[in-house]
Amino acid sequence: MSQTSGTVSLTEPSPLFKAVTRAKRLMLAKQLSLVEVTVFAGVLDVKGAGAQLRELWCENLQVLQLDVTNGSQIKSVHDYICRQVADR
Repeated sequence: MSQTSGTVSLTEPSPLFKAVTRAKRLMLAKQLSLVEVTVFAGVLDVKGAGAQLRELWCENLQVLQLDVTNGSQIKSVHDYICRQVADR
């Protein structure tokens, strides 16, 4: 977020916006998993920020390593989810 002549430019999300959206995603994942909806949560680093999701762990919440710029990770996650859904 940058200021120019008394105005605020929202060309990049502010840290506060990122924190709020992250909190909303965490709450949504938790709520869906509690009502027995399977939630596949892709995170950039399961050893980093994804750890927050692991703290909410329940049977219906699966945290998956997913860098959306990495084609092999995208394919791997896609294949994994397809296998999981096919088993139901």
